[in-house]
Amino acid sequence: QMVLEELAGLEAVARGYDTLEVVLRVVDKKRGELMAQQLFARVVTEPSAVELEHYFLQHRNRYRGPQRLRIQEILVATPAQADSLYAAIEAGADMAVLARRFSLREDRRQHGGIWEVAGSGDPQTASIYRAALAGEGLLPPIKVAGGYALVRVLEKEEGRLLELEEAAEALIDDYATMRMNTFIDSLRQEYEDRIEINIKELNP
Repeated sequence: QMVLEELAGLEAVARGYDTLEVVLRVVDKKRGELMAQQLFARVVTEPSAVELEHYFLQHRNRYRGPQRLRIQEILVATPAQADSLYAAIEAGADMAVLARRFSLREDRRQHGGIWEVAGSGDPQTASIYRAALAGEGLLPPIKVAGGYALVRVLEKEEGRLLELEEAAEALIDDYATMRMNTFIDSLRQEYEDRIEINIKELNP
C-alpha cells in the first residue's frame, strides 16, 4: 500500500498535478494542519500535577456537576392533547390538577407532576432536561421519549462543585487551551509590527 501511494504521488507530479490550484489548496490546508499539530505538541506539554491543581484552584467555580432542575410536567400521548392542555394552562388552569388527571407518568401524578431532573444522562429525560435548562416558566410542548411533555420550570439549582479528580478530563483540556492561547497572545505581541492580515482569506 505504501509503495502504491508513493508511485501514485510520483506519477501525479510527473503529470503536473501538483501545480494545479485545486491540489495546491488541499496541500496547503494539510500542511497548515500538520504544522498546527506539531506546534501544539511542542507548546502544550503534559502539565505536572502541581500545575493542574493550581489551575483548578484558580478556576474552582468553573467545574461543577449538572444543574438540578425542579419542574412540573404533564406527559401525554399526542401533540393535539399537549397543545390543548398548554392552552388551558396559559388560560389559568391548575397544572397540578391536570397532571393528576392526564399525565402518563403514574409515579408523578400524586405529586401534581412535580419532580427533579438531575442531568442529561438519562435518555428518557435528556430532552426535558435540555429544554428546561434553556427555558423559564411554562415551555411549549416538547417531543420526548414516550410522547409529548408540557414542562414548567419551577427552580434551577447550580450543580455542586466537583473535586479535582472528578474534573480531571475537562481540566486537562482547559489547561491545554489556556497554554496555547497564552502562547498565541505572546506571538501577537512579539511580532505585532510584522503581522499582516489578509482580509480576503478570513472566513465570513
